[in-house]
Amino acid sequence: MAGPGKTWKPFGGGTAIGVYVAGWALIVLIGLAIGSYCARGQTRLVPWFKRMRATGPRSSKPRASFSQRWASIRWKSVARVVGACAAFVCGTVACVNVVNNSFALYPSVDSLVGKEPYTTAQYADVKGTSTSFTPPQGSTIAGAWNGVSPRNKGVLVPFMIPSPVSHFQTTESRVYLPPAYFANPRPLLPVVVLMNGLPGSPSQWFEIGNAGQTLHHFERVHHGLAPVVVAINTTGNDDEDLGCFDTKKAKVQTYMDTDVPQQIKKYFQVSNDPTQWAIGGLSYGGTCALQAIVNNPEPYRYFLDFSGDRTPGTMSAKGNADTYFGGNLNAYLRVNPEDILKRRKFTGIKGVFVAGQSDKSSVRDLKYMNGLAQSAGIDSSSREVPGGHDFGTWRLALVLTLPDVARATRLIG
Repeated sequence: MAGPGKTWKPFGGGTAIGVYVAGWALIVLIGLAIGSYCARGQTRLVPWFKRMRATGPRSSKPRASFSQRWASIRWKSVARVVGACAAFVCGTVACVNVVNNSFALYPSVDSLVGKEPYTTAQYADVKGTSTSFTPPQGSTIAGAWNGVSPRNKGVLVPFMIPSPVSHFQTTESRVYLPPAYFANPRPLLPVVVLMNGLPGSPSQWFEIGNAGQTLHHFERVHHGLAPVVVAINTTGNDDEDLGCFDTKKAKVQTYMDTDVPQQIKKYFQVSNDPTQWAIGGLSYGGTCALQAIVNNPEPYRYFLDFSGDRTPGTMSAKGNADTYFGGNLNAYLRVNPEDILKRRKFTGIKGVFVAGQSDKSSVRDLKYMNGLAQSAGIDSSSREVPGGHDFGTWRLALVLTLPDVARATRLIG
C-alpha cells in the first residue's frame, strides 16, 4: 500500500522484490526436484505395478502373497517421492511465512483461513429504516441508549456507492454495520470512512487489516455499539494514482466529500451530523484523508492519516502540477494540503497521524504535517507505533485510534 508515488515498502529499496523473487525461485526449484525424483522413481515403480497387475485375479499365475508384494516395493524410490513432496510443502510454507513476516499480511491462523467475527450479507438483507434513537443534547449514545440488538456480530455488506455528482468509476465498497445497528430503536451511529492504499481494495481493511476483529472487540465492551465503517476505493477501477484530486480525468475529491456521505446517508440509517463523521486511510488513503478534510471540512470533522505522505505525489510542486493539472501550478497549490495548512485556519477539526517507527519517511512527513495542522487550528496529534509501512502498523493504528474516534464522534464518553 502506498501513497502517490510511494510503493508499499516494508523493506527499503528492492529488498521486497528480492523476497518475492527468492520465494518463487525456491518454489520452482523444489518443483523441479519433485519432477526429478518422480522421474527416477518411476523407472523402479512402474515395473512393480506391472508385476502387481500380473498377479491380479485375471492372471493365470499363482497369486502373490501379501508379504511378497510388500517386499517387492522399491522403498528407496517411494521415500524419494514422499521426501520431495514434504520438502515442497515445507518450502512453500517457509516462503509464505517469509513474505507474511515481511508484509504483516496475516496476524493469525484465523485471518489466514477467513474465520471472521462478523457475518456477510447483501444490501437487500439489511435495507430499511427503523425507529431511530438520538441521545439528549450533551449526552453520548452509549450513555443514553439501553437498547438490545438481536445480533451478537456485525454484518459486512458489499455495496456499490452511486456517484451521481462526481461520476467517479471505482470498485465496490464495504459497509460494516455493528450489532447495535439492528436494534429497535436504532441509534443513529457515527460513520468512519476508510480508504485503502495503492494498490489495494476496500476489502483489505477486513481481510488483512483486522477491522472486523477490532470493531468486534470494541462492540463487546460497549454493548454492541461501534461506528458504521465504510471502506471505499479512491484509486478507481484500475488502481491508478489519481492523487485524490478533482481533475479532468476523475473527480475523486468530489466523490470523497459529496457522493460518499450523501449516498451512505441515503441508503443507510446513520447520523446526519458531520461532527459524527470521520475519514481516514492507510498510506495513499491516509494522504487522501487529510486532503479531503482540509479541502472541504464540511462533511467530516475527524481524520485518520496512517502512514500518509507529506504531499499527494513525491514529485516537486511543478511535477505534480504537470501530472495532475496540465502544468497549472496555481491549481495544484490551491488543493495541496501542505499549502492549505500554511494559509488557512480551521475550527472544530480533529485528527491523528500514525506511522510505524521503522518507516522513517512517514514518521518525518507526518510529524511535519502535524505541526502545520496544529498551527492551522486543528486539534491533532502524531503517534509512532512499532512496525514499518505495512499492515502490522495499520492494524495497531486502528486499534489505538478507534476509541479516540468514538469519543470525538460522541459515541462513547
